[in-house]
Amino acid sequence: MRGTRRRARLAFVALLLAGAVAPGCPVLDDDDDDDESDEGGGGAAGARDGPAEADAHAPHHGAKGKDKDAPADEGRAAAAGVALALPPPTGPVVPSLFEVKGGKAPLYLFGTIHLAVTAADELPPIVWERLDGAAIAMFEADVRKVDMMATAARATLPDEESLERKLPPVEWKKLVEQAKGVLPEMALRRLQPWFVVTALETSLFPPTTPMDQVLLERAAKSGKKLGFFETWEEQLDLIAKGLTVDDLVELVDERERFIDESRRLVLAYRAGDLAAAADIIYEVDAPKKHPAQLELLIFGRNARWAPVLERLLAEGKGPVFVAVGCGHLVGDKGLVALLRAAGHEVVRLGAAEDAGTAAAAKAAPKGKDKDKGRDMGTGKGGRTGSGAGKAPAPAPAGAVAP
Repeated sequence: MRGTRRRARLAFVALLLAGAVAPGCPVLDDDDDDDESDEGGGGAAGARDGPAEADAHAPHHGAKGKDKDAPADEGRAAAAGVALALPPPTGPVVPSLFEVKGGKAPLYLFGTIHLAVTAADELPPIVWERLDGAAIAMFEADVRKVDMMATAARATLPDEESLERKLPPVEWKKLVEQAKGVLPEMALRRLQPWFVVTALETSLFPPTTPMDQVLLERAAKSGKKLGFFETWEEQLDLIAKGLTVDDLVELVDERERFIDESRRLVLAYRAGDLAAAADIIYEVDAPKKHPAQLELLIFGRNARWAPVLERLLAEGKGPVFVAVGCGHLVGDKGLVALLRAAGHEVVRLGAAEDAGTAAAAKAAPKGKDKDKGRDMGTGKGGRTGSGAGKAPAPAPAGAVAP
């Protein structure tokens, strides 16, 4: 079991930076006031067929309340103690936002973080402008359609199995203690390891509506064509395959390290420092030690998504806004590098762009270029510009953002 040490951190950061469906998040309730959605779903079929028109008759799932980005579960936050102890934001984040040129219409590629950042308050105006100006919006999966009953079934062990029996006694005691206020001991015994890992990770962060959900809801309300790379079921299946008992044991044994890495990831995201994020994802020689896990959670998905983006660029049906976890952007197998390799010019917006990023991408799995400080194929950004991060009122559908 211990031979997989340091493997769990890959899955952990992948959930934060590369998996929009977070089953450990608070349950999303039906919102009777907003019933906009899309038709057709995503996954393999959605990727082939492209974005679908909005379907006003489909049910909408989202956080209730006047403030859609307000904490969704105050009790969970109090119980978990918000272990990361993040400093308050000092202004809008430096966006992980890129423009892909060379197509019949512009495509904007935005890297999200799935927890910890309050989108309505912390995303800068340029992100909202590009989203509002798009005719098509693409996301990892339709988080509004997550079926909590089906998720609960996936998260439950078979009747004859027990998580307690799968863990060494010492780690089981640690897990019960660490899960207090998050998952009761009786529930722990019945849950799949992957669900426990996601629940524990989510509990570390201040509760906010996931950024992907906020962007998706805004796009749906403005009547954009919506597309999804995966179904929520496909994404949960990937997470379930990528997280094992070994990963849970490592998380329990090295909780403080995971807390520290999570904190550094959030701060790197706020600063727009994708090089720092990549250094955490690809720490040491992770691609050589755990190629199957990286292929499953990040690289394989990027390889399936890049042709979809190329087709959208070729079709030119209007500006496209694409929001995926920023972990999908970095590295020589990231979407930025893949699109550049296909002949497209990719430039960073809203942050300083490093002119040598294409060459630096080749060294991504080893960390950033120590001599030139390059940003793993993305461009290391510094905070630029000014202005509040409050989300502006949506622009008319199809309007071209400045």
